[in-house]
Amino acid sequence: MHSKYFEYIVVYLSVLMVCVLLGVIARIVIIQAGADEFTANTAFWIITAFGVIVYAALTLFIEGLLVATARKLFPKKERNEKEKNPTQNLETIRTEKQQALEIKKQRKIEIAIQYTQKEFATYISDKDMELLCQYVKLYAEQQDFNNIKSIKVKDLSTLDIYHYGWNIWKHFKVGRQERVSVFLKNIFSESLNDVEVNTIKRHLKDDEKKGIIKIRENL
Repeated sequence: MHSKYFEYIVVYLSVLMVCVLLGVIARIVIIQAGADEFTANTAFWIITAFGVIVYAALTLFIEGLLVATARKLFPKKERNEKEKNPTQNLETIRTEKQQALEIKKQRKIEIAIQYTQKEFATYISDKDMELLCQYVKLYAEQQDFNNIKSIKVKDLSTLDIYHYGWNIWKHFKVGRQERVSVFLKNIFSESLNDVEVNTIKRHLKDDEKKGIIKIRENL
């Protein structure tokens, strides 16, 4: 049993014993005054109950008074501390907000990489898969696609690549569709060798239900 609970029990038992003692004293006085047993017993219970009620009422009143006093004093003190260091508080808010955004961005990248691995697992080599996941991160962070190595894809059509690009663009929503079209053109340059960037952009969402990789509302 916790010491705090033990303290409560001791306090309440003490109060009850005092109230019972007062009731006994009242009963004895009433009997000595010539009253019958019923009247004396009634007085005993009334005095005992009255004592308990008075104690409970005083406890609630004092506790409420202390809480009200604390609310008036301490918020003002806390407000004064914030007024003394407004810049520090703003920096804390900015830092927390930035951390939350970074966590959200990293989670979106993880989801996109898992999706990429699932869709291309049987169509590209392990080495190219590693590169493709790195390129997805580059796209998410809006970095340039210069000096990247083309990925060789087997058994996937240009429609599949278009659909993949659309899904990645929809997931991240960074930049316009021209950017994801450039992303596809650079990474899958062998498969899209004869296709212009504008053509890729126009056909990203063609035949949504066709192909191995299909258009998805979310990853």
